Amino acid sequence: MRKLDCAVCAAALLLAITGSWDSKTWAQDSKRGDEVRKEIEKDLETARKSLLDKVSKVLADQDARIASLEKALKDKDQEIAGLKKRIEDLAAAKPKAVEKPAEPAKPKTPALLGVAHEAPSDAARAQLNLKAGQGAQVASVEDGSPAAKAGIQVGDVIVSLGGKEAGSANLRDLVRAHGPGDKVEVVYLRGAEKITRTVELVDRDKFLAAAPAEPAKTPDAAPPAAKPEPVVLGILIEETDAGLAVQNVESGKTGAAAELKEGDVLVSANGKKLKKLEDLTDVLGKTKIGENLALEYKRKDEVFSATVVAAGEKGESKLVKIEKAEPAKPAAEKKPDAVAKRPARLGVEITEEADGIKVLDVRAGSPAAGAGVQKGDVIRELAGKKVKTIDDLRGVLSAQSAGDEVKLVLGRGTEEKVIEKLKLGGAEEVAAAKPPEAAPAAKPEAEKPAEAPAPPRPRGTLGILAGETDDLRIVVSSVNPNGPADKAGLKKDDVIVKVNGVEIKKGFLDLEKILEKAFAGDVLKVTVKRGEEMKEIDVQLGGPDSAAEEESGRTGAAPPAETGAGSGVYVGVTLLEEPAGELAAAAARILVEEVLDQSPAARAGLRLGDEVLAIDGEAVRSLDEVGGALRGRSPGQTALFRLSRSGEIVEARLTLEEARDR
Repeated sequence: MRKLDCAVCAAALLLAITGSWDSKTWAQDSKRGDEVRKEIEKDLETARKSLLDKVSKVLADQDARIASLEKALKDKDQEIAGLKKRIEDLAAAKPKAVEKPAEPAKPKTPALLGVAHEAPSDAARAQLNLKAGQGAQVASVEDGSPAAKAGIQVGDVIVSLGGKEAGSANLRDLVRAHGPGDKVEVVYLRGAEKITRTVELVDRDKFLAAAPAEPAKTPDAAPPAAKPEPVVLGILIEETDAGLAVQNVESGKTGAAAELKEGDVLVSANGKKLKKLEDLTDVLGKTKIGENLALEYKRKDEVFSATVVAAGEKGESKLVKIEKAEPAKPAAEKKPDAVAKRPARLGVEITEEADGIKVLDVRAGSPAAGAGVQKGDVIRELAGKKVKTIDDLRGVLSAQSAGDEVKLVLGRGTEEKVIEKLKLGGAEEVAAAKPPEAAPAAKPEAEKPAEAPAPPRPRGTLGILAGETDDLRIVVSSVNPNGPADKAGLKKDDVIVKVNGVEIKKGFLDLEKILEKAFAGDVLKVTVKRGEEMKEIDVQLGGPDSAAEEESGRTGAAPPAETGAGSGVYVGVTLLEEPAGELAAAAARILVEEVLDQSPAARAGLRLGDEVLAIDGEAVRSLDEVGGALRGRSPGQTALFRLSRSGEIVEARLTLEEARDR
């Protein structure tokens, strides 16, 4: 502005000198000067704003770069911290030879309650007023387990654990949500009674490892040998949905020799499929140091088979061979042996009482009859094992085979009777044995020698399969088609309350007393409870050769039937329905009697003597239910069989084929 003012003054002075200046000229020049000044000011403002914009943009770019660098540094710090933490965790997890010479460190093991379970039947669900998915019915209880100490019994239905609703589908998860040593509340039903107990869960692996350590006691038993050093794989394992996943491998150990790596999934060990950690523990417990150990494991889409020399904590293992394995062929691995053991049977009808297992009846011609077992005897010991419950007896028999000779100890009144050698029979021999017959009619009078004695009247049968509940009620589980009960109108799930006016208070024991005096053709008045209604039904008893042959607690095995027959699909296995007569307080059992070569059953690994528990998650208790589970299926579909094999629960998935003629 000062430069502009001087220029104006100079112009005015010049005009004054030249004499050409006047007021009009002055005004015009002054106006022009203002315009020039304004243009200059405008240019200066524009230049200032442009410069400020450029400076602001440069500063903003610098701020963004600084923020980006700070974020990159922060990410690197976090990455370094994560690597340090992982190194610390791996160092902490690595087994310390001084502290744990017997085995490498392993993750915290899950807790154990100690029951095997299944979903309750529809009848039991309705009877106990359970909704769909609620309740886990106890199939077996581990001796000495938290469940056993809490008084849980076979047949009880667990409805709650730790304050959460329990069912067969989620009971295992509820247990695993707790740790060993946790005290949780378990609620279960026993008939109409609701029982609440507090149980202290135990370490599953320690419990299972200790369970088989108790040897059978014999008078001449030698002191136990020193426990051999265990085989150490030197790996950390986690149970996942995909299987046993390897988390860490310690160099120099058996697992490293097999070339196991982090992320591998163990498939089998010494031919045994691995589904749980205890499966691997079982195999390692049976393998001695220095023996070959075969491991099959999956790495991404490849399967490797490695054979190594097993070593302990301080030993050195070496690789024998390793190769890529071909896809598993169940038929080749699980083809049943040509000679498999047949389930053993005594041929007695029994019930469980306070003083032990009481013999209700002895089948004529059975192993028990041949050895001199009598009605009223109490079974105390079999094959060197004490037996107090029906489950104890079933467990001893499951370990024997038809044809084995065993020692039997009985209580008879105030005396003890010992049968040193009793040869066990099979299901077919016991089924063929005739039930005890009634005493023959009185001899004809002397003056009528020409008349033959009247033939003995056959004992009567109802034609039902039934089970005994914990509160000693008899519930009809199935009715033989066209049998006496069916013709009279008895139905499945009926509860037998009275027979001929006599109230059933002690279950099968009361019913047996009544049927002992009844013969084929007699009419019994049977009072049953059906829902909330009481019905009185007249039943004319049939004979042992009638369709009523399968009455619970009274007859032998149902005739064998080929699974899938009449259902439009082929399985290739023959099943035998063993009713509750052999073990009166238990339900009927479905046993595998034959597995045909090259059949779906053979390829899936079914074996002679397997007990079929369920098909595709649905429990099966009769041949009719097996047929119903397969009815409507098509060739090419699969069916998952749940089996009991030598005390273990196994599963086999087979692919159904088109029905064929046999």
